[in-house]
Amino acid sequence: MSFQERCYLCNALFKNRRSYTLIESQSLFDNINLLYELLHSQSIKRDCQICNVCYQKHSKRLKLSDQRSLYSARSSNVESMTMDFQANKTTHTVEKIFHNKAVTCTLLGAAETIQVPVCVPPISHKYCSICLKTFGRASAMNITDNIRFDALLNNMVYFRPECRFCTTHIEEEKLSSNAIRLVKTNHVKVAGISADTFKSMLNDIWSEWKRCNTAFQAKLVAIDFNQSLRYTDHDYWTLVGITKENFNGNCNHLGMRNTSNRSIHMAVGCLLTKLRLGLSNNVLATLFSFSSKRVVGKVIESARKSLVKNFVPKYLGFEHITRDKIIQDHTRPLAKYLLTGGKDSAVLILDSTYIYCQKSACNLLQRRLFSMHKSRPLIKPMMCVATVGYICSAIGPYFADWCNNDANIMNHILHANEEEILNWFKPDDTFVVDRGFRDSLDYIRSLGFNLEDKEFQKMKNWQKINGAGAAPNFPTLTQEQLQELTLGIFQIKQAISYANEHINEDGSYEIMISTQTNGFLKAKIQSRHSNKKLYHAIVQYNNRTVLEWCCQCPYGNVTIGTCSHVASILWYLGLARHDTSKLKQLSSNYVEVFKDASPMLLADDDGDDEDNDDDDEDDEEEEKQNGDDEDEVHN
Repeated sequence: MSFQERCYLCNALFKNRRSYTLIESQSLFDNINLLYELLHSQSIKRDCQICNVCYQKHSKRLKLSDQRSLYSARSSNVESMTMDFQANKTTHTVEKIFHNKAVTCTLLGAAETIQVPVCVPPISHKYCSICLKTFGRASAMNITDNIRFDALLNNMVYFRPECRFCTTHIEEEKLSSNAIRLVKTNHVKVAGISADTFKSMLNDIWSEWKRCNTAFQAKLVAIDFNQSLRYTDHDYWTLVGITKENFNGNCNHLGMRNTSNRSIHMAVGCLLTKLRLGLSNNVLATLFSFSSKRVVGKVIESARKSLVKNFVPKYLGFEHITRDKIIQDHTRPLAKYLLTGGKDSAVLILDSTYIYCQKSACNLLQRRLFSMHKSRPLIKPMMCVATVGYICSAIGPYFADWCNNDANIMNHILHANEEEILNWFKPDDTFVVDRGFRDSLDYIRSLGFNLEDKEFQKMKNWQKINGAGAAPNFPTLTQEQLQELTLGIFQIKQAISYANEHINEDGSYEIMISTQTNGFLKAKIQSRHSNKKLYHAIVQYNNRTVLEWCCQCPYGNVTIGTCSHVASILWYLGLARHDTSKLKQLSSNYVEVFKDASPMLLADDDGDDEDNDDDDEDDEEEEKQNGDDEDEVHN
């Protein structure tokens, strides 16, 4: 059948139907040709024929509209609608194959259009909305909402729900890049759409936004270690106690795998957050968006096992570090001189500490973990620490009842050879312990180890002396030399107050000189925060400079610089006693302005004690007399 035997507009066969040549009606031809040019940028043939249905519909439309309203349509884009023409419907479309492309338009829609920067492909059940090819035997599919929303949000292409296209344009449940390129090539990028279509587009965008927002809220996690960019190093330190770099490095070296419930970072972060903040599993389930506290327990357990297996052996225990490295890198020269006489032997401080825990539901475990000393359940690890504070090992944990004291724990460690501790130590190595180990001292010595009470300064011979004339070979220091020792000016400023407070009423600066070893002195410095605290500070020196120092204050054993208590001793002996004018402190004059009632309070306390003693004596005499009277009555 030839092309002329079909309608030029709807492509319907004439058969026995009546046909019309458009050139016979110039006004009708101009009307249809104008719309055709606006939509397809080309004119229709002058000798083309249309069917009776198209002729009647367009004639009626021509009669209802004037010529001027038709020509005003040039300034607006006419919306693309369906390609299938149905005679019983109000809207009729034209379907035409021109240069192997499906040309679609709406010739019966004079409604006002809105220009939007969105590509709007046509609708057809016969032609693909993307490549414009006839489906034929090729498989076709209706567009899904997910594909529509993805194309609109990411590529500014709006597919209406009735669109169909070839299945070859789909990759991973969305349009392929080639399909998007074909759409933008075959269709204009700025489309004119009706108000109804624009409302439909807005409704689709609103529905997709609500869906995405709901999904986002459902997956929103208050603490999400998978998104490392959300947190700074300070945030990581607050939550888990380590920096972001260390946290990510630890997670990368664990032999764990990601599961549907949690990732490696979330599991390790949950464990460290619990250890750092002590939060309950219910709170952690809310913060990490886990389904229940049981899931939190399983996540923490898996992270704990992985850390114990892959991380802890590399950084804790006697197997992770050698004895020679402890001696060379983690032993203070002052401790080596005081405790080993300068020999290259290991010096470790041993003491058990405690970690609070929850009350167990098991009665046996509840009793064994309850500490009578702290009046609460806890566990006790035995800490083995070098003299610089480096933790070599934490053996345990042990129960907290009376059977598991420091001495028994130490005996158990040595008997069981925990972590092969007997193979790590060598004879003449030194253990620094406290009086809690007194029941195990004989056994430790029998193994060839030396023992030192951590209050070793009490075991040495010290002589009290006035610092003004003591230690004549103590080096004279300048302000610059003091700053080199303290590594700061703050300690030197505080030294004036400490030194003035340490001077007695008779004007003497009391220090203690070691009579056993030359070059050692000690002083008890009053804390500036508490009246009940006195800090022991020890200084080793020679006639040229100060060699070593240590102090009992929290900052006293820093490896760089000195604390203010040590600085006050160095400042007085090396500088101020040679120039007493430096001891003047104007703010100390205000002490004389205030009155002190403490002597009266002490006197009243003494009087009350004497009165109480007198009352007790009177009570005893009355009881004795009452007893004599009772004896007389009985007689």
